[in-house]
Amino acid sequence: MSKELLTVFGVTGKQGGSVANYVLGDEELSQQSSVRGVTHSPSISKVQALKSKGALIIEADLDKPSRFVHALNGTYALFFLTNAQAGAEGREIKNDRPKACLMKH
Repeated sequence: MSKELLTVFGVTGKQGGSVANYVLGDEELSQQSSVRGVTHSPSISKVQALKSKGALIIEADLDKPSRFVHALNGTYALFFLTNAQAGAEGREIKNDRPKACLMKH
């Protein structure tokens, strides 16, 4: 049986890291799902800890939306939480990118 891919944006943050660690640490969920973590800082220690648990890490930046398709390719489910106060004034992320990747959830 192939695993469903959960893509977690902000995997080094509190919420994204919590989601990734929960799935990777749960016996049943880790058998059903693989985790792809998306971060703009792939060299920090939190990333290495997630890799050691089996997560695949991809570097992508919200300021470079062209990388989203690569980060979302093959995704079954998505966790995406951003900080609206982090200098995103005037920036809008198009919500049709997941559709381009044929994402289910």
